[in-house]
Amino acid sequence: MRYQIGDICVDVDRRVLTRDGVSIADVPYRVVGVLAALAAAEGRLVSRQSLQSAVWGETHVDLNSVSQAVRAARLLLEQMGQRPGSIETVPGRGYRLVGPVQAEDGSTAAVATVVGRRGMRRYAVATLLVVILALSAPELRPSPDRGAAPRDHVNIPAVLARVEERAATRTSDGLRGAAAEILAALTITEDDSRLLAEAAEIHHLIAFYEIDDPLTANAAAEDLAERALQRDPTLRQAWAVLASVRLDRDWDLAGAARDFRAALRGEPDDVLARHWTAWWLLAAGRTGEAAATVANAAKLAPLSPAVITARATFSYFAGDYRGAERDAVAALVITPDGYRPHLRLGVLHTVRGEETKAIAHLQRAHELAPDVPETIATLGHASAVFGRRLQAEAYLRMLDERSSAGERLGYHRAMVLHGLGRGDEAVEALLSARRHGALSLGLLRAEPRIAALRRDSRIARLIDAAAVTAQPTFFPDRPQ
Repeated sequence: MRYQIGDICVDVDRRVLTRDGVSIADVPYRVVGVLAALAAAEGRLVSRQSLQSAVWGETHVDLNSVSQAVRAARLLLEQMGQRPGSIETVPGRGYRLVGPVQAEDGSTAAVATVVGRRGMRRYAVATLLVVILALSAPELRPSPDRGAAPRDHVNIPAVLARVEERAATRTSDGLRGAAAEILAALTITEDDSRLLAEAAEIHHLIAFYEIDDPLTANAAAEDLAERALQRDPTLRQAWAVLASVRLDRDWDLAGAARDFRAALRGEPDDVLARHWTAWWLLAAGRTGEAAATVANAAKLAPLSPAVITARATFSYFAGDYRGAERDAVAALVITPDGYRPHLRLGVLHTVRGEETKAIAHLQRAHELAPDVPETIATLGHASAVFGRRLQAEAYLRMLDERSSAGERLGYHRAMVLHGLGRGDEAVEALLSARRHGALSLGLLRAEPRIAALRRDSRIARLIDAAAVTAQPTFFPDRPQ
């Protein structure tokens, strides 16, 4: 049996949810059962008792288990792009689906339409809640009478390959889709260290690119990485994520250095660890070494658009604009629809004063990733620099609206404010970002576009306070 809930197809028998060609497999039985029961009701209220009977049958569970399953189903729909409130709770009465539902036979249910309140739910919170829920509530897993999935039911290498492919886009949809898929796999193989480490990295990327609240996403990344290391203390990916969280959230350079060395122990050519270690070097003021480290990582992964784009970024930080442009163009050849190469090219043309090329690339980046704050801020900054104040202020309002909804976008707001000549406000935005754990020390030290802000005494004190006396060597046996 299949139901179409908005843009999402729910295949009840196969336990698969699909939207726009992207599928999440092995959804917990109870979560699929909740979706099926609500879809079959065609917008009518379903009481918790009726839902318990439809999904659990004669198995006795308390009503709190029903609420947990509904919560998991709601969050899963939202992760796949449904607007918040797709499953409405009517206190004391039950639940119902909000929006169109179509059964397999083609009949369409005219489901009640309720306008949800304005504002985005925090994806990182949702993901963390669902992971905790799925791994701690046995009633959401297959029951013996329904045929529990065996330990090897999930093809872990295939899941990791798909997840890495999605995450490589560095877009909101790509990272959220990756997180949702690995979540589904973890509900079946909750003790697999590789899945836990990959989930940790994805959450850190969500924080790093400020796709969702950095504090929440990094907390999830830290928890998942620690759980992965409990199962496999040698897992380099998990150590690299822990180090990155310490660096980005805590500005704990000493602790991050220790964890990066653990990530590189025995395998100094690990591309992920080298990439993130470069951010440590950048934060420590060792910009040239950071660029060389990423350049070496690119030699190890010459066809990775993410690594090549990273090399372009670090070349830009080091002042090698020609090399940065060469790498950004190369990354664009590999991934014509990747937003980050367009973003990097747009920034390069901005600092060179090439307005037409800069705006064209930045507009394309924004078209490809309209909900990524960096694309909004970079386009807003460039618009301000080139005298397009009305457009710049419009992009600033977009960031302000999202900030008022709870997103931590201080750094991005500071970029646009600085472009508009509002330096004091830009500094305050940076200080606010630091207070909320959403300011990269590496970016603060090395980004050429905010050089003037670094001269402000308040920002200078921030940077000086994070200075380290020890300067570790991460790659002792080879040139950086």
